[in-house]
Parts: sequence; C-alpha cells; structure tokens
Amino acid sequence: MNLMNRILLLLKLCGIWITAWIIGCLASAIQCYATAKDFIFQGVNHGNHASECAIETAVYSFAIIMPAFPILYLPVMFGLRWLLGGVKPKVVFSLVSAFLYLIPMGYIYYSRFPDFWLKALFNPEGEFHVVLLVTGLVFGLGFVWLLSKRAAQQRHAPDRE
Repeated sequence: MNLMNRILLLLKLCGIWITAWIIGCLASAIQCYATAKDFIFQGVNHGNHASECAIETAVYSFAIIMPAFPILYLPVMFGLRWLLGGVKPKVVFSLVSAFLYLIPMGYIYYSRFPDFWLKALFNPEGEFHVVLLVTGLVFGLGFVWLLSKRAAQQRHAPDRE
C-alpha cells in the first residue's frame, strides 16, 4: 500500500504542476494582451500579435518546463522538505520553486549580461519569465498545501498495512 500512496502523491503533484503551469500561461497571456497596444513583440515571438504571442509562449514554456519537473523540481522540493523537517515556512517553498526555473533560464538567456536578466522580469517581452515565475510560485504553494494536508491525514489516521 505504501507504493500506491507514493504513486498517488506523484500524480497529485503532477496535477498541481499542470495547474500551476496553466495559471502561469494565463498570467503571461494577460501580460501579452495588456502590453499589445504599446508594441509588437520582438523577442521569441518575432513581431506577432498578442494572441499569437500567448499561444507560442504557452507551447514553448511547456517544452521548456516539462522535462525539468521530474529532474529538477521534485528532488529539490523533497530535499528542502527533508532539510527543513517539514513544510513550514511556507514562503520558502514558493520562493525556491520560483527561482528553480528563473535562475537557470536567466543563465541560459543572459549569461553574458546578468543585469539584463533582472530587467527582463519587468520587460513586457519577458513572457517566459512571467510563466516561469508564476508557475513556480503556484507550484510551491500547491506543494506545501498537499504535503501539509497529507501529513495531517497521517497523524489522524492509524497505519494500515
């Protein structure tokens, strides 16, 4: 039964991750539509309009984020939980989760000029950064919520083996 609980936990975490990614894409779409009147996107979206920008950002961000979830997110988040002895200070998990993507992405895009990475967070053309930041924050909150709920259930339920 322990293996089934672990598989169920991983499936729930995958659901939280996909939900967080969808919320991140929505935040990016809002940013694309809010800034579309001011300029035409020049970055990855090559002069496209807001609707095309939102769709391309969602597709590219999924391709970038998906492989890193089992490789980067889960080991670091579970390691942080082990290191802190639980999921208390909740804000730490959200911040670590957000920076897990922003720091490597910033290094990949702006390794020569690190100050551009910080400016890109507030640049309207930084739609990938918005997706990554919001996805990380929401996943961190979901991780804390799920594991604290699971710990509360384990305290109140007797072990059945």
